[in-house]
Amino acid sequence: MHFQITNTMENIHNWFVSAVNTFSDWVWSPAMVALCLIAAFYFSFCTRFVQVRRFGGDG
Repeated sequence: MHFQITNTMENIHNWFVSAVNTFSDWVWSPAMVALCLIAAFYFSFCTRFVQVRRFGGDG
């Protein structure tokens, strides 16, 4: 009985590790990194680089 529980827990662990690795590979794929960079430039242009304009302080 103990062997079955250990084997089941090992299978669940292996499945979880596989799922996390698959998700990680998808998130850090070159296409996703490029999409994030494109979105950053798009929103920077749309807001007229508010993240740079606001460096000066109050206004």
